[in-house]
Parts: sequence; structure tokens; C-alpha cells
Amino acid sequence: MIDGAPDFRVSAPPSVTVRTVAAFRSDLRDACGSHSSILLDIGGVTEADLSFVQVVYAARYQMDSVGGSLKLAGPATAGAPIATLLRRAGFTTNPADIDFWFHGELPQ
Repeated sequence: MIDGAPDFRVSAPPSVTVRTVAAFRSDLRDACGSHSSILLDIGGVTEADLSFVQVVYAARYQMDSVGGSLKLAGPATAGAPIATLLRRAGFTTNPADIDFWFHGELPQ
């Protein structure tokens, strides 16, 4: 929480790919503009590509630049589409990425 305000929850849709990312990007951008602390639920994502990662990184940057926070409701789990994507794209070597995406512990 920031300034005593509860986290605003945003749920990612099941499919976040280059073809479907626009609505997710808009929802997340609106939340970043209106709330100081956002909790992003990625548990229902069944399909994702790098456009998903780009939108989340942009939102993290936006929130950091205004003193806000963006956190995941739960870590990317082994075998889940997000974890698989992050592993393939090389996001499993940076400690900051591991903390954000996996809550500090890489799934095996």
C-alpha cells in the first residue's frame, strides 16, 4: 500500500498477444493513471507473447516514475504460459526480474 490506499487489482485477460494486447494495455494504463498501488493478477493468462511483457514493463516504469508500485498478485509458476515465455525470452537471470515475476524464487 502507498499513502494508506489499498492495492487496485487488475486482472490480465486469458490471451495477451500482439493481436489482443490493446485492451489490456489500455486497462493497465488507466489504472496506472488513477491509482498509486496496483496488484496485477496474471493467474488466468493462458496465452501470451512479448507484447504482454512490454506492457507490464512499461507500466512498472510508469509507476516507478511517480512513486507508485505495480506488483503481481502471485508469481509466474512453473509450466504456466508467462513463466515459459519469460524463460524463453531470457528474463530469468536478472535478480530484479526474478523478484518481480517469480517473487524471488525461480520455479523448477
